[in-house]
Amino acid sequence: MNGSTSMQVIKAQDVLLQDLEGEAVLLNLKNGQYYGLDENSFNMYKILTSASSVQAAYEALIREYEVESNRLRADLDQFLAHLVENGLVVYVSPAA
Repeated sequence: MNGSTSMQVIKAQDVLLQDLEGEAVLLNLKNGQYYGLDENSFNMYKILTSASSVQAAYEALIREYEVESNRLRADLDQFLAHLVENGLVVYVSPAA
């Protein structure tokens, strides 16, 4: 994982989220783009945005999914990069 594992991830302010019975749609109000999340990616999103840090999210996900740890790290990094690149989440300092 990159150096931001101690950071917390939250939904960007200009993003609307609609839960569609396990799946989700995110709307970035700044660029007008919609982004769909399937059941697994929405679960990852919920864990990421509710955890105290990226590392805490990783630890929760490794307990939940039967996946090799390096694979999960790579997938989580890629997913986070996509979310950040599209303005859907932002990193913040963890709450004290």
